[in-house]
Amino acid sequence: MRQDYEKLFSHMETPEPPAELIGQVMGLIVAKERRSAIIRSVAFAIGLIASLSAFVPAFHGVQASMAESGFLSYLSLLFSDTGAILSTGQSFALILLESLPVFSLALFLAIVLLLLESTFHLITDTSRLFSLRSKTL
Repeated sequence: MRQDYEKLFSHMETPEPPAELIGQVMGLIVAKERRSAIIRSVAFAIGLIASLSAFVPAFHGVQASMAESGFLSYLSLLFSDTGAILSTGQSFALILLESLPVFSLALFLAIVLLLLESTFHLITDTSRLFSLRSKTL
């Protein structure tokens, strides 16, 4: 029975897609990629603006909390009186760690990371958008 079907289909012509179909499909793919790149660029631009606006207050917050905790005073002692630091050694390192404002520093580093990631993705998506634009021209 299978041979009958093979014999029947061997005499039929293979259907060919229309010649303009590949151009239409590729045009739709490029249009969707362009729209996706525009949406991603806008989203990362908003993220960049938000992280830039949070950067300065976070930096001032880290500065204030370092001054409040005495971390900067202990750190300046490192450069002014190294003999006293060498004699106390491990306890000085523990004092530095205890006076380090961890929460404000972590918040500041998270904002810096968001700033860098947003900048990187904005640049890559914008360059992708320009490369897609040159494909269609």
